[in-house]
Amino acid sequence: DRTVVIYNIYKNYNFEIVTIPLDTSEVTVNAFFNERMQPWPVAPVSAFNEDTLIKTFNIKNVPVRYLVDEEGRIARRYIGREYTDIIQGIQQIMNTN
Repeated sequence: DRTVVIYNIYKNYNFEIVTIPLDTSEVTVNAFFNERMQPWPVAPVSAFNEDTLIKTFNIKNVPVRYLVDEEGRIARRYIGREYTDIIQGIQQIMNTN
């Protein structure tokens, strides 16, 4: 819900959100988004290999969010629900561009 608010605030500033589900059950992922708004793209279930993502991005806890700058570089990693930190990170990237 807070992510939807963040998305709505920044979507007109070349800000995008993409969800990559680690769950391999399409039913589970669809049920999750049936109960919530889905204003941004969600990668198809099993579009990525779960083990490869976990290993490549060192994912130990979920949810994990990555703030990626315009150059495609990971600017910051957020674990859990650090929404204040996420907003500050977005502001920092926007102020440097």
